[in-house]
Amino acid sequence: MNQNATEEAVCTPTFLKSKIVTDSGIPAIGLLKWGTHFCNFYTTPQDLMEVLIPYFQKGLNNNELCIWINSEDTNLVYNRLIQDIPDIKTKIDKGQMLLFEREVWFRNACAETAEPLLANILALEKNALKQGYTGLRVAGGPTNFSTPQAKNDFLCFENKVCATLYNHKIIALCCYRTCESDSKVIFDVIKSHQFALILQDGQWEMVENASLKVLKEELQKQNNELENQVKLRTMELENALKSRDHFLSIASHELKTPITALSLYVDGILSMDKKYVMGHVEEFMNLIRKIKDQSLCLEILINKLLDFTWVLNKKNIPLEFQYFDLSNMIQRVVEKFAGKCRSAKCEIKTNVPSSLTVFLDPTRIEQVLTNLLDNAIKYAPEHPISINLRQDFKGIILEIKDQGKGIARSYQELVFKPYMQLLSNKTQYGMGLGLWLVQQIVTAHKGNISLVSDIGRGCHFIIKLPTEVS
Repeated sequence: MNQNATEEAVCTPTFLKSKIVTDSGIPAIGLLKWGTHFCNFYTTPQDLMEVLIPYFQKGLNNNELCIWINSEDTNLVYNRLIQDIPDIKTKIDKGQMLLFEREVWFRNACAETAEPLLANILALEKNALKQGYTGLRVAGGPTNFSTPQAKNDFLCFENKVCATLYNHKIIALCCYRTCESDSKVIFDVIKSHQFALILQDGQWEMVENASLKVLKEELQKQNNELENQVKLRTMELENALKSRDHFLSIASHELKTPITALSLYVDGILSMDKKYVMGHVEEFMNLIRKIKDQSLCLEILINKLLDFTWVLNKKNIPLEFQYFDLSNMIQRVVEKFAGKCRSAKCEIKTNVPSSLTVFLDPTRIEQVLTNLLDNAIKYAPEHPISINLRQDFKGIILEIKDQGKGIARSYQELVFKPYMQLLSNKTQYGMGLGLWLVQQIVTAHKGNISLVSDIGRGCHFIIKLPTEVS
């Protein structure tokens, strides 16, 4: 079987095959798409029968209406059909196999007369489908050219056949004698069909129309590109679904932790009466501080959730630029983390100008500071944290440094990926989105962030931003 036909048979789903292709019955060809118009060059009647018998036998078995249009004694073909195809008489009597004389069908066939002639074939297809046949299978020949003009007229008609049969449940085989066709005729005939079947050294071989072959190769190339795009898009969608599911799983755990803590602290306060509070002010204030700390955790988590949703939906994080004092913001964020620092036994040291005005998104820049400080406190407890801010001719440089365990150089490229944790410590939980969101925000401000670290040397994040973003 032809290799392309074999591949198509494998790739085409079973329920679609009858709609797209039909089995030619010819071993050298295999499956054919409906609408195929091809030709056959033969030398002897036996050569012709080697093609016609399996061609029609397969069509009859496939419940197709079969037509043989002969230009010579139809009895010759009829006798061979009866000899080689079981129950052929029954098929002929039933009307599934029709034999016509070529002179009746294709007399004076040319481009000008093509329309009514082809209309007859399309009418046969319509009736065949109406009667429950799966399609129409036609073969005709041998075709003789009495004059060059007759040849040109008929080949013009053949070209019309190619264009007409497309998208119809018809396959058509045109038979030509090799001995009556010189090389020019053979070339012209092949050009008027999608391919030719020629006997070479005792083997039937397919010879494709050169221009059609190039077109098919180009279509196949485009088809492969489209398939690759579909596969890539499918993979992206599958990854997005996995990301969403993973994200929701982690987020539900992360949100539950501070909410549970808040509930416990509030229950603790509600269990105190006024007299007890007056006598245990420090205990009461400690619960209030813990509530504030857990509220901060919730704020950070909710901001991460909102930002991740934007990016997951392929949208840019929204930015609202305005002038603000970055030095003042840093001091305010440090104060916000005072309670958390006390619990983690770490101290935040700042080295910032008394005032530094920038034109950026204050909410997003505060998120950057909050996420980096939150990570430093979480992963480097009982170690000092330093924040440095300075300005040069290119813009501002913000540095946040801790003295924790640090990150191996081989892993540093991964820390800005979503769902990555700074440490593999199972006691530490988190969505692994903080640094990824930090990078998204910094990049949106036309800046960049880098990490300098090593095992045992802590983490040193360096952010470079313009003082103004246009």
